[in-house]
Amino acid sequence: MKQRRLICLLLACSLLLSGCVYNANRLADIGIVKGVAFDTGENGEKYNMTACMLRSAEDDGGYINYSAMGSTLAELRAGISNMSERSPFLGQNDIIAVSEELAKKDFAGVVQAFFASQEKYGTEQIAIIEGASAADVLSYENGFSQPPPVSLLLLIKNAATHSFAVKTNVKNVQNGLKGIGNTALVPVCRLEGEGEDARLTVSGMGVVKGKVLTGILQPEEAMGVKWISGDMEDTFHTIYVPELQEDFGVEIVEAETNVTAEKKDGKLHFSIAIQFYFSISEQSGSANTLAEQNQAYILKAAEARAEEQAMMAIDKMKEWKADFLNLAAIYLNRHPEEIEAYQDSWGDALAEGTYSVDAKSALRFQGTPEKSEYLWE
Repeated sequence: MKQRRLICLLLACSLLLSGCVYNANRLADIGIVKGVAFDTGENGEKYNMTACMLRSAEDDGGYINYSAMGSTLAELRAGISNMSERSPFLGQNDIIAVSEELAKKDFAGVVQAFFASQEKYGTEQIAIIEGASAADVLSYENGFSQPPPVSLLLLIKNAATHSFAVKTNVKNVQNGLKGIGNTALVPVCRLEGEGEDARLTVSGMGVVKGKVLTGILQPEEAMGVKWISGDMEDTFHTIYVPELQEDFGVEIVEAETNVTAEKKDGKLHFSIAIQFYFSISEQSGSANTLAEQNQAYILKAAEARAEEQAMMAIDKMKEWKADFLNLAAIYLNRHPEEIEAYQDSWGDALAEGTYSVDAKSALRFQGTPEKSEYLWE
């Protein structure tokens, strides 16, 4: 009896170990992809895709890039699989880089391919690479021993949190291109220099209208987008105060934006009210920022800068007839009966519309109440 039990136990252990070995072998056949780059294909192929794949522990870790050409995501994955002898798994992919050249031809095609794959439900960050091959950024190392996709992802996240970039991902872009505005914003990165001198920066925000990249907002214009969208908290920028002849580095501590829309003489009119607190993080001179008159000068300059940047964004929106400010959601959600009328002419309506921007600000020093009565009433 005991012998029979022992035999059964040994058989059970054998089956369990066999299953573990089988699963381990299956895992060894899978290549985890952390970043992909899309460039224009050659010889009639639509895309050239580069995948940054993690090495196995047997290969001492790290990463390795594989490239393949094709016209569909399935063809590209098959090509990568043949080269790497592992099946690329995109479920842990963090970022998609698209070259500027390809984005001007078929940006929407890349987004749709990944969104349809449903491996991550569109949560990947997406970026356009300006003036270079998108594959190049998957070989860029920032000196902190991080895989290139991680370096790119952290760079964009930092710019979105503290600078002019606007947060986005594949799903956000897909939704933007589906709406009546048919427009989406995508961070634009630039890789300059070579080897140890290479430097990767966020250089602007790309405006995608329809299926292609229409233009690139410069940092000042992109900052205007953040003012209007109410996404300025924790950002840093510089203002010049002419009366004091000084530059001041400021941090936006708290901000709110209210956008109202109406029709005047048959045209759309948008009123944009911006309210914000800011603190001074640095200054180029020695002006006394506690002096009441100096504070008045600083507030005036900060408000003028916010209004100027917002109008810069509006001017680009009108020029390109591209609703990257998402004004359709503000006006048409309140007037759904007019959606059909603007279905094919929303961009023209924005270009012909009128806009006003009014900014109010307050300085926050240590010990300042959380909210100012006159500012936030």
